[in-house]
Amino acid sequence: MLLTMKIKNWKTFKNEVTFSMEASRERKHSNQVARLSSMYGKRRVLPAAAIFGYNAAGKTSLLEALSFLKNLVVIGTQVNQAIPVRSYQLDQECSHAPTFIELRIVKEGHIYRYAVSLTRGYVEKEQLFLERTRSEELIFSRLGDRVEFGKMYDTERHRFIAESTRRNQLFLHNAVEQNAESFRPAFDWFAAVLRIEGVEDHGAPYTSVLVRDDFRQFINEKLRDYGTGAEELSLDHVPKEAIGVPVEFLDSALAAVPPGEEGSIQIRVDKGDAKGPEIYIIMVRDSFADYYKATLRHRCSDGEGIRFEMGEESTGTQRLVELLPIFFDLCAKGTPEHSHELVWLIDELGRSFHTSMTLGLVREYLDSCNSNTRHQLIFTTHDLLLMSDDSMRRDELWVCSKDPTEGSEVVCIGKHPRTRTDSDILKLYMEEVYR
Repeated sequence: MLLTMKIKNWKTFKNEVTFSMEASRERKHSNQVARLSSMYGKRRVLPAAAIFGYNAAGKTSLLEALSFLKNLVVIGTQVNQAIPVRSYQLDQECSHAPTFIELRIVKEGHIYRYAVSLTRGYVEKEQLFLERTRSEELIFSRLGDRVEFGKMYDTERHRFIAESTRRNQLFLHNAVEQNAESFRPAFDWFAAVLRIEGVEDHGAPYTSVLVRDDFRQFINEKLRDYGTGAEELSLDHVPKEAIGVPVEFLDSALAAVPPGEEGSIQIRVDKGDAKGPEIYIIMVRDSFADYYKATLRHRCSDGEGIRFEMGEESTGTQRLVELLPIFFDLCAKGTPEHSHELVWLIDELGRSFHTSMTLGLVREYLDSCNSNTRHQLIFTTHDLLLMSDDSMRRDELWVCSKDPTEGSEVVCIGKHPRTRTDSDILKLYMEEVYR
């Protein structure tokens, strides 16, 4: 889970801002709020956050900070590669100053604080702490080329890895790449827990879930519930050549499945002659591959069925099919290894949706949450009816705004001084009280 995020000098954010998933004292839907282990007292964590704001206010930039840090931790940088940091551009002093990002996260019941300060040329500072009941335990602290370790982590091998870490490379990435397992919990939060849709990883949620019977039942129910006209997701067997992508690309994708093992791969193809994406699934068994194309079955007036390609569907239906695997996992219906801890970021959740679809997805997810839930859904949206809907708590509602000279800021509606229990939040938002 994500507890807090601080960013400074990042894209539209000039000054330091704090985004928090820690619950306030609000009692509404308290049964949905996660409770941490007793060592952290009565600290509670929210299962969701909706981020509102005008266009270009910084909503996407907020999520992009997490996407940027995830890529830097998990993928890393090449030799002599510039760190792809994006500082605030409307102030010349900021262009030469480092970008700062700090996260407090929960992984396997423990709270970690991870902070970086970096420029395009080098990592200025990098720190990782483990929070205890009333104190912090140092795991490592890097300042320039020097790395200091906490007592339990100060080993000859860790010092050797620190010396081999390049100036443009995160120590956390390099350490895990060299099999230093002591640092893996924090790394795994970025690699396995944090998942992103609509920022840089559009269309990525498809994995083996699409070939599972329980997911197919789930998606078929949603297609009917939301009045898409489609009744069933179908996987139609097709020849390899029908996919229309270079053979080399398919071969490299298949190489991701170890020899002798089973697996499935999703290929999303945006073809110029289609209105939308075409989704293909490659199923690998005993080193042999079968190729399938995802289509949606509709019922004709005579009762017979007809299949529509994904590109023939409305953009709203295409978007729904893309997002349903996410909500399948978030509602704890996914496989155990994928559903224990998840933090999903979705940019523009309601894009191309009717309001009822947005509300329906959010409500179903929140209804599945309880004090033991370790999932989170963080999304940007322009669907203002979520402000007046009873499904979300006020401390789960955020507004992003931008000042012409001071950049973007984020404000929690539930913690704003003008928000009272009887406030009309939507009215206050339209009056720009939260700007």
